[in-house]
Amino acid sequence: MSSPTTAAAVAGLCRDLDVKVREYDGLTTRRAGAEVDFKAARARRIMRARSEGAKSIAEAETIAAADEGLEVLWREYLLADALVDAAQKSILALRDRIGFGRSVIANERAADTLHGHGVGGAA
Repeated sequence: MSSPTTAAAVAGLCRDLDVKVREYDGLTTRRAGAEVDFKAARARRIMRARSEGAKSIAEAETIAAADEGLEVLWREYLLADALVDAAQKSILALRDRIGFGRSVIANERAADTLHGHGVGGAA
């Protein structure tokens, strides 16, 4: 039988994974909102620059790129994206640790089965 501490550790990791996945859902929603906010504001700024006399789309895009309000929105999007990336990596690490723990449990179970049949162990 697997040790209670190994099984408890794997159960704890599974709970941690569940919490991280729920956090990830909120983070992806936040990132999507930040992206929409930035792109919509950028498009409005480009249109305003054109209506204010920018001679080309390239000139209007340059004006938009220099807009401080857009810089704040861009920074918020980058931060939200970084948080999503970190959460993804954390989820993958937890999955790896759970897989390792399950392997340990399976190995312990196999060893117990062998010992129960008189195979292995001390002579």
